[in-house]
Amino acid sequence: DVSSSNSNGGTMTNKLPVATLFLAVILLLTLSPGEAQEPTCVDCIDPEGTPIPTCTPTPSNPRRYVAGSNGLLETNSVGGYNWAPMVAPGNGYERIPMIRDWDDLTEQILSQLTITDTVATLGGNSDWVMMFNEPDLPPPAGSEMTVDEVVRGQAIIEALFPDKLIASPAYSQHSYQTIETVYTRYIQVYGRAPRWDALAMHCYFIDSAAACTPIVDWHIAKAAEWGIGEVWVTEFAALAVTGSAGPNWPPAVASGAAFIDYMEAEGIDRYFLFSHCDEAMPYYECALAYDDGTLTPLGEMYRSR
Repeated sequence: DVSSSNSNGGTMTNKLPVATLFLAVILLLTLSPGEAQEPTCVDCIDPEGTPIPTCTPTPSNPRRYVAGSNGLLETNSVGGYNWAPMVAPGNGYERIPMIRDWDDLTEQILSQLTITDTVATLGGNSDWVMMFNEPDLPPPAGSEMTVDEVVRGQAIIEALFPDKLIASPAYSQHSYQTIETVYTRYIQVYGRAPRWDALAMHCYFIDSAAACTPIVDWHIAKAAEWGIGEVWVTEFAALAVTGSAGPNWPPAVASGAAFIDYMEAEGIDRYFLFSHCDEAMPYYECALAYDDGTLTPLGEMYRSR
């Protein structure tokens, strides 16, 4: 009981149930300084820096994706792809399947079909499927496909997955205008435009994104001309030149940030920072994260955007 005097000189008694007092004590103990708190779902990292496996973060930037498997959680990105059609579900992230090359199409997609079963499946958990990766380049970087092979493959995917949204093949920055040749050839063969819901492109640069902005502008103009609703930059990176003192990160970070600002201003719907690591390359291609998942300075910048 808690007693006090009232204005008439009498005594007023407030009776608090025992259960209420017990709960109040528990609450005070819970909030006492120095007690360990339950990890909160802030970027899915607990106070000790350990990922929380059951947690799904809320990305701060809905346009930010990752090309590859490194750095997805660390950069708090929406999702990504891994150049494969049968990727695992995303565990809270959007994982986009890709038909990377002709082998993917024949060995992993068409091989599912039989005389009695005409339904094929894709991995991931996305409404989208991404088409061929850099058909103008030989392996391992590209898929090395002719224009007619790309056209035929596009038609097959459209027929097999009528409910999927399709991101176009992405040519390298060296031959990016070939996508217009594919578009024209498809119309010649099938009498209609290819079903592209997003127009995709790649671009890499050193110290300055000046070489990439005209390529982005070209794709934006073509998407508008062809009635395509979205433009994606599905691979990009500001490469840090490696010298005797190691990678020169400041120019890469500055030019990478400037390119992201440019893409945001131009309304690019999704952009994917390249995440794989090859320290043997002339340019230090650990663009986003090292092999152990630790973010590079460029990756730290990407996380903050």
